[in-house]
Amino acid sequence: MRDIALVMILLGLIPVIFRYPWIGALAYAWVSIFVPHRWAFGFANDMPIAMIVAVTTLASMLLHPKQVGLPINRITVLLMLLPIWMTVTLLFASNRTTLMCDG
Repeated sequence: MRDIALVMILLGLIPVIFRYPWIGALAYAWVSIFVPHRWAFGFANDMPIAMIVAVTTLASMLLHPKQVGLPINRITVLLMLLPIWMTVTLLFASNRTTLMCDG
C-alpha cells in the first residue's frame, strides 16, 4: 500500500516539477533526506526515486531558464565553498581509519 501511495505522490509531483523547477529542488531534498522509498517494502523499494526527481528537475530547469536564477552573494559563495572545504579537510584528516565502513 505504501508503494502505491509513494508512486502516486511521485507521479503527481512530476507535472508540478515541470512547471516549477524550485518544487523539484525541494522534492529532491525531501527524497534525499527522508528516503521514502526505503519505507516501502514492495516494488518501490528499489525504484530510483531520487534519479527520477533529479532528471525531471534538470529537464524543467532547461525548459524554464528564466525561473532558474542563482543570486551571487556572500551566502551562495560560502555554500559553494563548503563542499570544497569538506573535501580538503577529508584529504588531510589525521585519522583516516574512521573513513572506512568497518562497522
